[in-house]
Amino acid sequence: MSDSATHYMLRRTLPLWKAEETIAEALEFARVNAIDEIIWKTDTEAFSHGLPPLEMIGEYLPWLTRARELLAADQICSSINPWVTMNHADRGRSAHLYHPDMRMFTNAAGREHSCRPCPMDKAWQAWLVEAYELYASTIPEILWLEDDLTNNPKECRGVHLLEYGCFCSEHLQAISRLSGESWDRQGLLQAIKQPGDPHPVRKLWFDLHGATMIALGEQLEGAVHRASPETKLGLMLSWANDGRWWDEFMRVVSGPHRPVVRPSLSSYNELRPTIHLFDQQDHRKECRCVPADSRICPELENSCYTAYSKSARFTQLELGLSALMGYPEITLNLFDHMGTPMAAEARYARLLGELKPRLSAIASRRLPGGDERAVGVLFRKTASDVMRLEDGQTSFDLQPAADGGEWGAILQGAGIPVKWHDADILCTSGQALRACAQDEVEALLSRSLLIDGSALEILCEMGFAAHAGCRFEKWIARLDTLVSVEELAEQTVQPQHPSAASPAYMALHRAFVRDRFCAMAVDDRATVASHLVNNDRDRVEPGMVFFENELGGRVVVYPFDLSRGTHVDFHNWHRKEQMRRAVSWLGHGRLDLHVEGGAWMIPFRVDYDDYIFVGLVNLETDGWDKICLTLNTQREVQTVERVEDDGSWRRCDVAIDRDEQSNVRIAIDERLEYMDFTAFVITA
Repeated sequence: MSDSATHYMLRRTLPLWKAEETIAEALEFARVNAIDEIIWKTDTEAFSHGLPPLEMIGEYLPWLTRARELLAADQICSSINPWVTMNHADRGRSAHLYHPDMRMFTNAAGREHSCRPCPMDKAWQAWLVEAYELYASTIPEILWLEDDLTNNPKECRGVHLLEYGCFCSEHLQAISRLSGESWDRQGLLQAIKQPGDPHPVRKLWFDLHGATMIALGEQLEGAVHRASPETKLGLMLSWANDGRWWDEFMRVVSGPHRPVVRPSLSSYNELRPTIHLFDQQDHRKECRCVPADSRICPELENSCYTAYSKSARFTQLELGLSALMGYPEITLNLFDHMGTPMAAEARYARLLGELKPRLSAIASRRLPGGDERAVGVLFRKTASDVMRLEDGQTSFDLQPAADGGEWGAILQGAGIPVKWHDADILCTSGQALRACAQDEVEALLSRSLLIDGSALEILCEMGFAAHAGCRFEKWIARLDTLVSVEELAEQTVQPQHPSAASPAYMALHRAFVRDRFCAMAVDDRATVASHLVNNDRDRVEPGMVFFENELGGRVVVYPFDLSRGTHVDFHNWHRKEQMRRAVSWLGHGRLDLHVEGGAWMIPFRVDYDDYIFVGLVNLETDGWDKICLTLNTQREVQTVERVEDDGSWRRCDVAIDRDEQSNVRIAIDERLEYMDFTAFVITA
């Protein structure tokens, strides 16, 4: 497909008991609603047989071939998504019903799962390879590997302690060989989750998982491309530690083709629009772990596949978010797996056709190869090797997604774009810094760095307190102190409202989930931009601190522990202005982009040779009456165009001001509706 065209990839279950009817229904739906590709799901969800026997898979083959031929006549692609590779096969099923010789996953207590195979089991590997060779014989466009292909499941129903992988005898023997030390189950588990400095066996254990995964990928690639050389083998991503091997795995499994991956995008249900701020951080992290040239086809899933769980409006928001990220291909899981007629969710159908011109127009200007201008999130996919656990923490706490992502949500919500790549300004929280060498950290401190208390603690452990402008002293629990307010010195609500009261105050009693902040000794040369005060407004501890160090770098330190996220109460108009000032100072007065208009948003800026692309998502359930963009550019702004529903670009009437740092403020007196998205093209 073209990089400049929206490509809808509809996932639809193919039930054997109504295969002909389903194919006909899906084909008609695709014709009417601008669907470009159908991904056929087999043996799915509630009607799944777990690890189906090869004979059952064989029953699908003539129908899959028939579907491909019928769709091809309408220039519609046909792909396949088997629902189970490994982990989705639980829920009371028994694999031994069909596979008596297959070894199952064993937890750390020695209990064997009923329907989740050990990833090292040769019988399971042989079944999976042969199954995918059978599916490939129908010549699909893409043959997908589900996101249950993971060594570290986040859960498996009915069996506890499935975290950290399989503890069967073969795994124990393998890790004993690698480490040169004999291990039993409980001893290995305790070593992997050892509090404090990580045990060396943790890295070896994860490396063993990776080697197993990559060896399996080689088998799958060979089998699939023997059966159908033109078929792409795609990977649906999950958030487990497997991400550290996705790059190499995709290079292996893709064979001669460009890698194809389906990362998560956002919430499965319509909890609240602002969930996008947080869930898409996982998406950005996942995309950071795959080959740079991958085809990204984000997952839009509306579980439980009805407007009762996710509205058309919310779905529209997700489609727009994918387009603004630069991903015109998107997988759509809109309908249930039980064969309910697609007409039951008619509003989804109307949405797809009506929205496609606007999405395609965005794709025509949000092209690959642009220069994304944003604050970077420091990310190291192997950080789990060196992360320090606390008593009671689990494998979830080793997920790299927990590091830095909260800064991403905070900044985006304040109208400042972020990216999970290197940038002039970097932010970090949690333990990502532990994965950096001393000289790398020193280099970071010579640039511009935004950190929280958890990152400051690590910097000080590494001997860099003098370059941070603060020395970490201790953690203070919120419930152990009267401090519950942050005072912003000489700060107003927004710069265009100078009459606002100063100083300004922000409540902290529910603002940070970990409920702690750090006491800091601040360098005399540093600027304390806020203070933590008690109920008598006495300044008890420093808040946000600005410091320019002897390396020429700038550091902003925020004392809270953001590594586990924040509450919605953290965000307010004062905080938005505080974050803008912090990023502006780190950029020496230059802002890549700051957006004003409403309370919750996700902004994007991408520069091209002859224009600047700005995308914007409104996460509020209130509309905006006006949009103001502030961006740094040496170019003289000539025109500002906005995308229209019909796919055209309309010139906007704007007011433009420029300051001495080449920040251009563009006031656009136009409305952005609730839970909607838009894009602007700024030409010079």
